[in-house]
Amino acid sequence: MIEELESLGLTKGESKVYWALLEIGECTVGALLKEAKVSHSKIYDILERLSDKGLVTIIKKHNTQHFLANKPESLKDLLNEKRKEIDEREKILDNIMPELQTKLEYAGTKDEITIFEGKSGVKRFSELIFELMKPDDTFYLIGTPKSTYKVMGEYFTGWQARRVQKKIAARMLFSEEARDRGEKRKDLPKTKIKFIPNDLAPEALTEMFGDYFAIMVIVGKPMVIMIKNKIIANSYKKQFEYLWKIAKE
Repeated sequence: MIEELESLGLTKGESKVYWALLEIGECTVGALLKEAKVSHSKIYDILERLSDKGLVTIIKKHNTQHFLANKPESLKDLLNEKRKEIDEREKILDNIMPELQTKLEYAGTKDEITIFEGKSGVKRFSELIFELMKPDDTFYLIGTPKSTYKVMGEYFTGWQARRVQKKIAARMLFSEEARDRGEKRKDLPKTKIKFIPNDLAPEALTEMFGDYFAIMVIVGKPMVIMIKNKIIANSYKKQFEYLWKIAKE
């Protein structure tokens, strides 16, 4: 029976004292010590905890404390109190769960900033995309300045063909001034293209894939700044989705 009482949330000492009081009825601490077989140094602390839990009544008679076990139904009240505590804790958990999940999602992630310079750097970055992406992943792109194709046009045309071969999806927002180039690529498999007004298209090429965000500048000395940061990447993807809604076919 002691183990069963422990399973209800009582400590071993509390279980032994409560069980002893049920057996012998109202008694003094001396008689209780003999029956419960707990140490004298712990008995008053145990009785106080049982009283706080509503399982024991303390009576004073002739300046002597007597102890009486409350009805076993009090154990149900104790369980109901625990249920209320659990319900409250569950509400707290529900409130903090989004923050905990966010912490877990970003735990262990290491932000990285990499700079690629020159035409060769642009090519190294572009090839790296293939290493970082898997089939059916989606590559996002905003803006296609004329300078991009003047400097790297032939390479990027081949890159797009290899992207399709690797089964990597692409959603691209071209500026209206680049509509002729966009229309040519609309028929590529796993490719969706829309067009945005020239004043909304960034002068630098903006790309997002996975946890990465990159800015590519071709004018002057070609350069790519690639940032690995999930929060930044997701923020720019949200911006992409907003532009996608107002873009034209």
